[in-house]
Amino acid sequence: MNRIILVLLMSAVCLSASAQMKKVKRTTQTSVISQINPPTKNLYKVNNEIRSTSTFNFGTPLSMDQVDSRLRVIHSDSDQSTIWIQGIPESVESLRSSTLEDQVSTYLKECSSLIRIPQAQDQFQITRVNQDDLGTKHIRLQQFYKGIPVDGAEIMIHGSTDLNKLNGNPYPITIEINTTPSITEEAAKQLIKRDFQDSKPWNDPWNIIDIEREKVELVIHRSTDGPRLSYKVGYHPTMIDRWEYIIDAHSGDVIDKVQTICKFHNLHLEDVKEEADGPSSSVAPDLFGSNRTIQTFEVSGGFYMIDGSRTMYDAVNSVMPNEPVGVIWTIDAFNTSPERDNFTYDHVFSADNSWSGQQTQVSAHYNAGKTYEYFKSTHGRESINDDGSNIISLVNIADSDGSSLENAFWNGVAMFYGNGGTAFEPLAKACDVAAHEISHGVIQNTANLEYKGESGALNESYADIFGVLVDRDDYLLGEDVVKPAAFPSGALRNMMDPHNGAATNDYNRGYQPKNVNEQFTGPEDNGGVHINSGIPNHAFYLFAEDVGKDKAELVYYRALTTYLLKSSQFIDQRLAVIQSAVDLYGNGSEAQAARDAFDAVGIFDGDGGNYQEDEEVNPGSGFLLVADNAQSNLYLYDEALNIIANPLSEMDLVSKPSVTDDGEIIVFVGSDKRMYFISIDWVEGTFTAPEVFQDQPIWDNVIISKDGSRIAGIFEDVVPQIWVYDFSLEDDNTFELYNPTFTEGVSTGDVRYPDAMEFDFSGEYIMYDALNEITSTQSGSIEYWDVGFLKVWDNASDFWSLGSIEKLFSALPEGISVGNPTFSKNSDYIIAFDVIEGAIADLYGANLQTGELNVLFSNSTLNYPSYNIDDTKIVHDLNLIGTLDLGEFTLDATKINTVPSSESIILEDSRWGVWFANGSRDFSSSLDEEQQLELITSYPNPAQEVLNVGFISEGSGPARIEIFGVNGKRMMIQNIDAVNGPNEHPVDVREMRQGMYLCRITSQGKVGSFLFFKQ
Repeated sequence: MNRIILVLLMSAVCLSASAQMKKVKRTTQTSVISQINPPTKNLYKVNNEIRSTSTFNFGTPLSMDQVDSRLRVIHSDSDQSTIWIQGIPESVESLRSSTLEDQVSTYLKECSSLIRIPQAQDQFQITRVNQDDLGTKHIRLQQFYKGIPVDGAEIMIHGSTDLNKLNGNPYPITIEINTTPSITEEAAKQLIKRDFQDSKPWNDPWNIIDIEREKVELVIHRSTDGPRLSYKVGYHPTMIDRWEYIIDAHSGDVIDKVQTICKFHNLHLEDVKEEADGPSSSVAPDLFGSNRTIQTFEVSGGFYMIDGSRTMYDAVNSVMPNEPVGVIWTIDAFNTSPERDNFTYDHVFSADNSWSGQQTQVSAHYNAGKTYEYFKSTHGRESINDDGSNIISLVNIADSDGSSLENAFWNGVAMFYGNGGTAFEPLAKACDVAAHEISHGVIQNTANLEYKGESGALNESYADIFGVLVDRDDYLLGEDVVKPAAFPSGALRNMMDPHNGAATNDYNRGYQPKNVNEQFTGPEDNGGVHINSGIPNHAFYLFAEDVGKDKAELVYYRALTTYLLKSSQFIDQRLAVIQSAVDLYGNGSEAQAARDAFDAVGIFDGDGGNYQEDEEVNPGSGFLLVADNAQSNLYLYDEALNIIANPLSEMDLVSKPSVTDDGEIIVFVGSDKRMYFISIDWVEGTFTAPEVFQDQPIWDNVIISKDGSRIAGIFEDVVPQIWVYDFSLEDDNTFELYNPTFTEGVSTGDVRYPDAMEFDFSGEYIMYDALNEITSTQSGSIEYWDVGFLKVWDNASDFWSLGSIEKLFSALPEGISVGNPTFSKNSDYIIAFDVIEGAIADLYGANLQTGELNVLFSNSTLNYPSYNIDDTKIVHDLNLIGTLDLGEFTLDATKINTVPSSESIILEDSRWGVWFANGSRDFSSSLDEEQQLELITSYPNPAQEVLNVGFISEGSGPARIEIFGVNGKRMMIQNIDAVNGPNEHPVDVREMRQGMYLCRITSQGKVGSFLFFKQ
C-alpha cells in the first residue's frame, strides 16, 4: 500500500468490526467534571528566547446503555438483524411466581439496549407459546410499530424455571413513519392484477381449492431503503400459482414480489438460462424533469443506485451491494443529520429499475457520473484518488436541528446534499454543485490545500473552477439552485464578476472581491476561504477567456497536481499556473495570458512560499527516555545507550512521557490518574523524584509544549475533549473535538475521545489521535482512529485560539486506523504514525507539504515512534518474540524513507522511547512588521463600563474591533470607520462578566491586539 486510499464514509453501510490489533479502547463511562483545578506547580520558566511565536503550516460521546451484566450477546450480525442473547437477569429471577406475560415483559425490558429497541416490552406481543417435552417454554413474539406488525421482525424467548435466552430478528426503527396509507387496499390489489391479466380464469365451481385468492395486510416493511408502510398482498392468479407482493402504501410502488408456490424443482427445462447480476441502466427523470440515463446495478433481481459500468469497477473485490469497489454510489439519508444521534442511511433501491419519485437521487447519481467522466476523459484521472475509489453521494441530508439543509458539502470521503429551503432548491439538482463537492476530493488527494486563509481560498477556487468546467456553458456557480430573492444575480458566485450584483462586502448575498485590494482579512469563514476565492476565480476566468477552456483546464489541473502544496498562497498559484502553461505550450502566448490574468487581479510576481523550512538541531547532548514493559519504571540513557539514571523514576505510569525541548521537564500521568513531573538540572547533574502538579485523579494523558509554557491533558472519561492550561495566562481552556468538513459551519460530531498527543514547535497546535464512531440505525456502528491537528493558541495575539481542527486524513479505508503520531525533531512538516490494519501496525512517515507517504516498518505491535535529535533515526516499540523491546532504524535525508537493513534492537524489555536533547533553541519567528497594526494606549485597564481603544491607521476606511473571551469565543464585534492616523473608539463592556479578555483591531489589512481586564 504505497498511499493510503481514502474511501467512503467508512464504506457507509458495509464496514464491520473484525478481529484485529487495535489501540486500547477505554470503557470508562462519561461523567461531568464540575471543576478542574489549576496546576499546583508552574512548570514554565519565563524565557523570552524560547517563547515561541512561530507558526505551524500543515501542508494537508456516546455513552453505552447500562445493562445487566448477567446478559451476554452470543451472536449479533453487524446490523443486528439476527441476534442471540443468553442469561438470567436478577429482575427475572424475582418474578418466578408471576405470570408468564410479566416475566416476558421484564426480560424484554432488560434486553432493550442489546437489541437497540427502547422499551422493547411495549413493542412486542406474544403470538404463540409452546412447551417441549423437557418442560422448556418457547414464547414467540411479533414486533409492532404503532399497532402495525413489522414484517419479519419476530423473536423467541426461552426458559423453564427462568427465562434465559432470546433470539430472533428485531428491527430497530428510529424514524417517524406515517402509518396512514395514501392508497387503499383495493388499489393495491388492482396494481397486482395488472401483472396477471393473461392468467387463466379460476375454474373451481365446487370450491374444491378452498383458499383466499387475495389476502391483504398492512405492515411495516424492512426494505433496503428503511422501514416503509406497505401492503403485504398474497395473490393466487391461478389455482396452482401464488405470489406475494410488497406495495408501498403511500406511493404504490412495488417494493418486492416473490413467487411462493413450493415446487419440486424450479428448472425451465426447455430453456435453462440464469439471469446474471451485474451493471444495468435506466432512464429516469431528474429534478429538472429531464430524463437521464443512469447506470444501476442488479443484485438478486433488485436494482441499486450503484454504477459499476466504469473502467474503475473492481468486480473481483466487490461484494454487492454492500461492499462495492470502484463504483459511483448514491445513498439515501432519509432526511436525517450526521450531526444527530438518529443519523440513518441506506441504499437507494428499486425492485424493477424504475425510479419514479426519486428525482433527487437520480440527479445526484447522474451528476456524479458526469463529473467522473470529466476527470477521466479530460485528465485521465481514475476517480477522486486516481486509483478507482468509490464516489459516494448522500442525499436527503437534514440540518442539525432536523430542518431542511440548505447546503451541500464534501466531508473528505463523500458528498452530502441538503434539500434546500428559502434560499436554495435541492442542492443535488445542479451539476456544478456536484462537481464542486467532488473536486474537493480531488484537491484533497493532490495538493491537499489547507482549508484556511489563502490556501483555503485556492481550495474553494479550484472546486469552483472544476465546477464550471464540468458544467461548462458559463462561469456561474449554483445558478440552477439559488433563489433570486436570496441572490439578486441568480447565481451563488460569478467568476466573470465576483461582485455578483450584491452590495460591497455583502457576503451573504454573494459578494466576493475580484482583486487583492479588496481582499477580506477577518477570521470568519476560516479566513475568508469562500470569500477570497473570488480573486483566483476571476484570474481563471480571464485566463480561460484568453486561451479557451480546453487549454485552461489542462494548465490549471497540472498546476494543482504538479506544483501546489498544502500551504500554497495566491502567489504560489500564479507561479504554478505560469509554469504549467510553459510546460504544456512553451513560453508563448498561453504563459503570457497567465501573467496578464494574475496581474489583473493584483497577484503580482514574487517568490513563492517555502513551507519546508527546518529548525536548527538542538545543540545539547541527546538522551533517550524509556519505560520498562510493566510501565513501572523510567530509565534515562545517553546517545551511546549508556544508562545514566537507573531508574529515573520508580512510579507506575499510564501515559508515554512528554519532555520539553530543553530536556528540563518531563511530565506523565501516574497509575493513580494524577499528573506528575520530573525536573532535571543539567548543570548540577541532578533530578527530582516524581511530584504531583495536578492532583485530581481524572487523567489519562498529559503533554507539555516545547517551551514549557503550557500543558494539555486528556481525561480518563470517554469525552471528545482536550484540556489545555497556559502557565503565563494562568488560565485553562477545554476544547471540543469534532470532524471538520469543507463547508462553513458544518461538522460531524462523531469523535468519542482522544488518546495520544504532541505539541508542535510553535505551541499553537496539538497533533492528536482520536477514536471516532459513526452510528446508523440501519447499518450499525463503525469505529476508527484518526489523526487531527487542533489549534489551541494564537501566538500573534498571545491568547487562546478558537479550536479549529484540520485532519491528517478525513477518512480511512475499511479496517484501517491511524494513530500515535509524532513530529520529527527539526521539521514540523514531517511526522511518523501507526497505520493499523488487521494484525499489522505499519509505521509510516509522511511529508505534510508534499503529501508523500512511505512505510518505514511493519510491526506486530503499536510502534509509538520517536525521532532522534537530528532526525536520522526513529526509535519504536518492537514485538518479535512476544515481549516488547525497543527497536531503531536509520532514515535517509527525506526523513520518511528508511536506509535498507538498518533495523536493530537497541534495548530489551523496554517501550515508549522518547529522544530529546538538553540544549536551548529559539523557535520564534518575528511577526511580519508590515502586518502589525500600531497601537496607542487603550484605557482604562481594568475597564468597568467603557474601554477606549486606540490605534494608528495607515488610511481611511472600514475597520473592525473584536473582543474575545478566554475560551476564544468572540463576545462582540464593532465595525467602525477609521481615519488616517490616530484613532480612538469607545467600546461598551458593561454587559461583559468580570475576567480577562482579548481585544483585536483590524484596519487596512493590519492587525493588532492586547489583553484587558473587565472589572
